Amino acid sequence: MREVIGFSGICWWAVLYDPRPSCAGAVTEPRPEYECSPGVHLLFSTGGSSHQAVGIPGPAAIDRIKHVTDSRDAVLRLRRLIVFCVVTVCVITGASFWALQQSGADASVVLDRPPRSEAKLETLSGGITSAVNITRNADAGWLAQAAAQTGIPARALRAYVAAAGATNLASPGCGIGWNTVAAVGFVESRHGAYGGGSLDSAGQASGPVVGPSLDGNGFAAIADTDAGALDGDSRWDRAVGPMQFIPSTWELAGRDGNGDGTADPFNIDDAALSAAGYLCAHGRNLTTNNGWTQAVYSYNQSDTYLVQVRDQATAYAKLTGAIG
Repeated sequence: MREVIGFSGICWWAVLYDPRPSCAGAVTEPRPEYECSPGVHLLFSTGGSSHQAVGIPGPAAIDRIKHVTDSRDAVLRLRRLIVFCVVTVCVITGASFWALQQSGADASVVLDRPPRSEAKLETLSGGITSAVNITRNADAGWLAQAAAQTGIPARALRAYVAAAGATNLASPGCGIGWNTVAAVGFVESRHGAYGGGSLDSAGQASGPVVGPSLDGNGFAAIADTDAGALDGDSRWDRAVGPMQFIPSTWELAGRDGNGDGTADPFNIDDAALSAAGYLCAHGRNLTTNNGWTQAVYSYNQSDTYLVQVRDQATAYAKLTGAIG
């Protein structure tokens, strides 16, 4: 007579993951008459092919059972530890990701809008209606004084004042100030002086004010949309003109500001009027902090850019006496 210890891994696994004991595959036929219990089964053999279960194992068997059980317990504890660690890492990672998302959402900047600077305007003759931006114009004396105070070229300043006035007439709820239009012009191209250029008496840039290729190298990648007609680049788009419109945007937003029948991004009258209209689009109210912020964001989705425009617009308002 010999004592045989049998171990049913299937029953052990069933107990770990299913509260209902299962004996599937626990022993070979003929099956002894006993209920499956988790862990270890002791079988007694008389040397024949039949087996029967015994209730009490001997000391050696107990030691071996204990060794197997301890090993299984250790594995189980290790598995539980691994699961716990994985779950913990997932929870921490998820929480961190959520926190970053919330932080990013909360970090969306809404700046105090700059004071709206007003120009001293003169109403021109009612018969002069060939261009929308000359229905009201800056008083010549105010224009010369403000140009000297701010350093804005008088020709550019005239375009900014006219653009703001025309846009507010067309969209009374916008409330854009000329100083905001001027601030965008300064940040974008130094009022058309980028690259050593200047504006002539007709408001035309002396040379093509063209930005860098938008090829994804430090800038957004924007493939050519105008076959190079405006920017001279048939592979990638480039921002053009004193207000730096990309060709596809100019196609949608470009307006004729000087009444010559052509919307030209290189002309300061056309470019300024188009920029003011673009900033006031979608019913934005630029007399509110949020409305002003969203308007500038629509022009360039950059916090740095937003601050630059705000600071420059505020400086222009201060220099012209709009605020102390």
